[in-house]
Amino acid sequence: MGERSSVAIKEECLDLPDSVDTVLPVALSPKELKAYEDMRTKLQVEFREEDDVREAAPGGDAATAASRLVRMTRLRQITAGHLPDDEGQVREIGRSKAKTIASLIHDTLEDEKRIVVFGTFTRELRALEEEIADKRTAVLRIDGSTRPEDRLAMRQRFGSDDPARLVIVAQIKTLSVAVNELVTARNAIFASLPWQRDDIVQARDRLNRLGQKSATTFWYALAPNTVDDAVFQAYQERTDLEKALMSHIYNDR
Repeated sequence: MGERSSVAIKEECLDLPDSVDTVLPVALSPKELKAYEDMRTKLQVEFREEDDVREAAPGGDAATAASRLVRMTRLRQITAGHLPDDEGQVREIGRSKAKTIASLIHDTLEDEKRIVVFGTFTRELRALEEEIADKRTAVLRIDGSTRPEDRLAMRQRFGSDDPARLVIVAQIKTLSVAVNELVTARNAIFASLPWQRDDIVQARDRLNRLGQKSATTFWYALAPNTVDDAVFQAYQERTDLEKALMSHIYNDR
């Protein structure tokens, strides 16, 4: 292939737009798919004794959704790889999305020194950190519990000339506003999408702003035919999110 192909980096492709949106398809495991369909159609997911629970206290044997809003949230959590049971214990359903994102970072983006990953759930961020971190990649995790001084230190390191390969994994609310250091990255990955379109726009603007020297690429990790698709479509088309979600839940049965 090398004899008949050529390689061009972004800086050489002057006709590229300022930003590019790319969907990263995520194939959920059979266990994740079953949990998703059970929650979507039956409003309940039952856990077996052998199911993984990475918390100290024992939990309940099922997760149920008592309302429309709860069910929508539970579906998003399942595509992110986890689900709280009725006792509040967080059950890990799988890591398909975290592993897919790690593969993107270590294979497709292996030459990038700075990458940002936006997520929604604390448990999701933990799985992402564990899957992404390796001997050549340091992960800086920022969530709602991270102290302000620690957030600032991580942001400053990310924006510095530190030669280490750094990946910020953060809840979208913690880095979406008044952050300038992310312009050192030209790739951002949305592991899960927030309900509000403005949060996505603000997060994108942390990279694609004054100081950015390259075209930026935004990757959206979406599990096909799930709530991920509905949220992403509503974001792109500026349509009513709740109607899109209800259509997905009820019309696809």
